[in-house]
Formats: sequence, structure tokens, C-alpha cells
Amino acid sequence: MIPLLIALGLLVVPVAVGYGAGRAACRVRARRFGGVLVAAAIVMATSLGALLLCSWRPVLGFWDALVEGGLVGVGVLLGGHQWFARRRDTVLVLISFAVSLLLFEAGVRRFLEVQPRFSVSDDPSLLLANALLVNATTQGWDTGSNEVVCSAIYGPAYERKLNRASDAALTLPQRFAPRADKRRRVLHVGDSMVYGLGVPPSERFTTLLEQLEPDTEHINAALPGTAPDSYFAVVHAWEQQPIDLVVMYLYSGNDYAGLDSPSPCCNFEPILKFDGGRAVLRCPAAIPFDLDNVRLDVLRLISPPPYLLRALIPGSHGAAALAAALVTRKVDGSMTPAMQETLDEIIASAAAELRSRGVPLVVVTLADRSWVEHANASPEIADRMLESARRADVPALDARPVFRAAAERGAALYLENDGHFNPAGHALMARWLSDTLPRR
Repeated sequence: MIPLLIALGLLVVPVAVGYGAGRAACRVRARRFGGVLVAAAIVMATSLGALLLCSWRPVLGFWDALVEGGLVGVGVLLGGHQWFARRRDTVLVLISFAVSLLLFEAGVRRFLEVQPRFSVSDDPSLLLANALLVNATTQGWDTGSNEVVCSAIYGPAYERKLNRASDAALTLPQRFAPRADKRRRVLHVGDSMVYGLGVPPSERFTTLLEQLEPDTEHINAALPGTAPDSYFAVVHAWEQQPIDLVVMYLYSGNDYAGLDSPSPCCNFEPILKFDGGRAVLRCPAAIPFDLDNVRLDVLRLISPPPYLLRALIPGSHGAAALAAALVTRKVDGSMTPAMQETLDEIIASAAAELRSRGVPLVVVTLADRSWVEHANASPEIADRMLESARRADVPALDARPVFRAAAERGAALYLENDGHFNPAGHALMARWLSDTLPRR
């Protein structure tokens, strides 16, 4: 109830303030505003003004400032524009807007097969500093995942401020202790597909591999929401640990799209830079994140959806869909030549660094569910990922044929309404890896 009351205040107060300003302007001018361009300019000016205030002192998030500023502009129009000179016109506009929202909600519930959800806690925070501290499971933006990468790279030297969720389930190099009963150790790096999102740790393919290979410790160092540049940084962070083989997994669904995403511990620049074609960490030491000194583009990246949406999400599919659309990274389905070149350099650099330590690297490609089950997606991206590995003279294994064959036999390998492996998919992955991964 309290979030709804706060949301009501955030809706009514800025409109009322704008209405008062509009009425005052009318009295000064002795007439109302007119025209579409003037109306658009008023709403844009109030929105941009709110964003400028927010960038100077980010008490609210980017989207909250944009919405609240826009509502002030709407209030100015209600109080001062000739469109709303007659009360019945104002009532008609408000009723039409309410009906449009109801139709949008009905359309989302009726036509979206998988409802896009942005989860929130029971008590969403209005103030940005508090909103950033929510559990990672309630976040829909990607920067929090990159901050976990910061923890893997820099350890306690970097204080996380965007993602304070417990990382006890993650395997980070600083707290890894090799098991004395294992004579061989394999490090697995990747994203949520490798981490095993949605299944218990006991059913992940790395755990099942240990059961198939009792002499080998299979270390699941995957971090959900990351990309190959983060995989390289994670491999680099494990250099002090005794590793006999590194397996890097490339997922054709979105790995290419996450390349060069901003890193909170490196002034929101990409985590890697390329010196003469070789990848290195851009920031040898972590740069602390200071909320009071963030750029406006960074503020947009780290901000949650507006409070008005977050408060409505528990009862509204439409609010959840809009919230998810605001903060979800868009994947256009193409892999540009620049992405290909970056991936080439990452794999070659990882192989060279590991080779200097006497550790081999193997690359494994994972296919998107839509290709495995229906061949809807193009195999081109996975093929190009394999090419990147082969150009770096790195052994490349392709998991697509075995998964496609199992799907054609009727096997269900993925979670319901999700692209991650279910327990059967993890079991198939473990058996295939045990038969395929090199032992030396």
C-alpha cells in the first residue's frame, strides 16, 4: 500500500506544480499557450531540466527524473494550453489516457506469450542510492553483473555499490582453495549458461563432470550476465591458482552483444583495452565508483525503471513489460566485423597468456535454444565464434550437433519459458564434455 501511495504522490504533485505554473503564466500573458510545437517544447524543457538537476545531484534515477520532469510539463499544459481551456476537453483527454492504459495492459496479457518481467522487492526504493542496493535477482540491468566481475578481478580493493547481492554461490579466485584429493583442475568460464542459472548447484554440468571424473576438480567460475571480455578478465584473475586446463564457453545468443560494455570499476569504460592487438586490463587498479560524479549516460545505465512502474509491477503486466524494455540490453542479432575482431583478439590474448603459464585453452560454443529446437536462428554467429578460436590456434568444440540431435529425438533440454539448460540439458553437457574435452 505504501509504494502505491508514494506512486500516487509522484503522479499528482508534479502535475499540480506544473498546473500552478501554467495558470500563473496565463495570468502574466493574459492568454493561453497554443500550438503543437509549444506543447512539445514545454514538456521537453521540463524533462531536460529535471535531468540536468539529476546529473548535478543524482538523488533520483535517470528515468524517475525524466518522468517527473515530463509530468511537470503535462501540468503546465493542463493549466496553460488552449487545448485544455474547456473542462470537458480536459476530462475527455484524461479518460482517453486511462482507457489507453487499460487496453495496453489487456494487450500485454493477451498477446505476449512470455511475459517480460522486471522483478522488484516488496518495498521499492525511490532514492537512487537505495535503489541500487537491491538484491541482484530484482535487477534487470546489466551493469550489476559487470560489478561482480570487478570483485573477481580486484577482490576487496573494489567496493561494490551497484550490486550488493551475496556472491556466496559464485566461485571467485580470492577465496578458492584447491582440494588436495584432486590431481587435476579445470577452470570453466562463461555466463549464466555455464553458471547454471535456474538449477541447483548439484545439477550443474560442472558438478556432474566431477562425478564422471573423480580425479578432476571442475571449477565453475562463470558469472551470469557477462561476455567474452569479462571471461578474459576472469581468466587473468585466476593466474595465481593451480589450473591445468581452461574452458571458455561462447554463447551465440548474446555473447557478442555484451562486448565492450561499461565497467563500474574502470570509470564505466570497457574492462579491456587492446594494445597492438593484445587484450589487457584497461585499469590495472580499480577506480572507485562515486555516484555524485557520474556522467548522464552512465546514470541512464545504472538507473532502475521509474518508481511509478516499479510500484505497479506486482499487479500489472504492462508495467513489468515497460520496465523491462527500459533496462534490457537490446540484441539486434548481428555480429559486426568490429565485434569479430574484438573476439579474435580476446581469444588469442587469453591463449597466449595461458600458454605462458603452461595452461592450455579450449573454446566451446553453445547454441541458442531457438536454433537447437526449431532451427529458427542462424548458425552464422556460432560458426564465426568457432572461426575466432581456430584463427588463434585454439582447440574449438561445438556443442550444437549433440544438442540438436537430442532435441530431434524429443529430449527437453531447457527450462520452461527460458533459454537456460534444465537438469537434462546439464546432464547431456556433462556426458559430452567428459567424452570430448582433452585429458592432457
